Amino acid sequence: MLSFVQLSEVSEVNLVTMKHVGRPTRVSRKHVSVRLTLNRCRSRSREANQSLNRRRPDLGWLRRRGDLGRWWYEVVEEDGEWLGDGGEEGEEWDGEGSGWRWDFYGVGRTLGCLLVGEGEVGWVEEVRIKMGGKRTRYHFSQDCTIKVWETSQGKLIRELKGHGHWVNSLALSTEYVLRTGAFDHTGKQYSSPEEMKKMALERYNKMKGSAPERLVSGSDDFTMFLWEPAVSKHPKTRMTGHQQLVNHVYFSPDGQWVASASFDKSVKLWNGITGKFVAAFRGHVGPVYQISWSADSRLLLSGSKDSTLKVWDIRTQKLKQDLPGHADEVFAVDWSPDGEKVASGGRDRVLKLWMVFVPFSFGTDNIYPLLGEQMALERYNKMKGSAPERLVSGSDDFTMFLWEPAVSKHPKTRMTGHQQLVNHVYFSPDGQWVASASFDKSVKLWNGITGKFVAAFRGHVGPVYQISWSADSRLLLSGSKDSTLKVWDIRTQKLKQDLPGHADEVFAVDWSPDGEKVASGGRDRVLKLWMG
Repeated sequence: MLSFVQLSEVSEVNLVTMKHVGRPTRVSRKHVSVRLTLNRCRSRSREANQSLNRRRPDLGWLRRRGDLGRWWYEVVEEDGEWLGDGGEEGEEWDGEGSGWRWDFYGVGRTLGCLLVGEGEVGWVEEVRIKMGGKRTRYHFSQDCTIKVWETSQGKLIRELKGHGHWVNSLALSTEYVLRTGAFDHTGKQYSSPEEMKKMALERYNKMKGSAPERLVSGSDDFTMFLWEPAVSKHPKTRMTGHQQLVNHVYFSPDGQWVASASFDKSVKLWNGITGKFVAAFRGHVGPVYQISWSADSRLLLSGSKDSTLKVWDIRTQKLKQDLPGHADEVFAVDWSPDGEKVASGGRDRVLKLWMVFVPFSFGTDNIYPLLGEQMALERYNKMKGSAPERLVSGSDDFTMFLWEPAVSKHPKTRMTGHQQLVNHVYFSPDGQWVASASFDKSVKLWNGITGKFVAAFRGHVGPVYQISWSADSRLLLSGSKDSTLKVWDIRTQKLKQDLPGHADEVFAVDWSPDGEKVASGGRDRVLKLWMG
């Protein structure tokens, strides 16, 4: 389930990137993604413009050429050096034989506009850059090629050819750890930059393993290619299936999947190792612009021209949740590294922050195995033990039955005592007790294993609609037509606390898992949260 917070109204949002909060001023992660839309570079401050003009007056304002309209530049911190500006701030680097020059200003503080020039002229070409690990840089552009550069010496290592039209998007199998560096879902803090660098390198090496780094490319020719640039200049696999241009490709954090977004209104899922097609996610009614993975690789987020976001479940290969809310096209989406938030922005000039209430699964043995599911299974097995699972039922015939469905179709025990219909039955968290609520204005307590009657809790002056247990099975909560809640002590079998406050019947009650809060709601249309 997701809910959203509208952060602010801004100029047209073309990209959002979720970052960790509370980082040092100098960006201390393995990877920072700074994606700039050319016609947004005018938003720099006057001071920044004056500084830029003093340093490089020959470049002046950026100009836009072609109709693609957007590109990005990615910066990776490796061994304490910032790759992408060629060295110190403002220093320029020329790729051998490339004819390209770029400067990156304000690294570590306010990130300014990336300037790409040809010779000494400030013309902007449709060249995009992706930074890899081990000082590797990938250029991709309208010339249909991908160039692989070694950054320390500026040498062209390899040229990857195969696409028949513009290359729109690149993704690396190690991209997630390059982006997040030393920071993962745990929010661990580090005492020194050296400790962060060490952890970032460990995470990168663990993700990469002994296999070569993989690269996937998406193009206007409707195709994708899976490459191993360190091994060969030829693609490992050609991936076909989209009916229109491929907007965005993205490896899952664990490297096992590749997702692609296309103008054909679909999102496709591919095997990240072999490149084989796995599934198509259909539901958008407009082109899909961007996708983003949850940190545990279980969920995929997409943003579309149809003004919606959609969350897809990789295990079931089905739509998990539809997120309407934007008033126009959604250009950019991203998932926070901790898995708790989703950000989106688009043509409606609104940046939305969606709060995610989905249990995420992380592990330690592999990158992100589904440890959460394993823990849940362990708790279930411990609770169940070797005995068969028990079931209790309550009826309008004033009776209850205790069953062991795995053993027999006949009830284990018939439980009688209520004088009117039974509204609600509930096992205690430890499985030792059963509580029941009835129209006879009472709550009854039963042995959860044998079904024998234990006690009756009387005090309500109207039918009891619902009951709820505290997590430690010591207290029982009830809500009634008499407009009150009551808390019963199981050890003393007496009323512990009376909770008046509602103006009418109380239909629903529940206890928080931490035992600190109680929630109630009813006919008065008021939801109350009770503390302590």
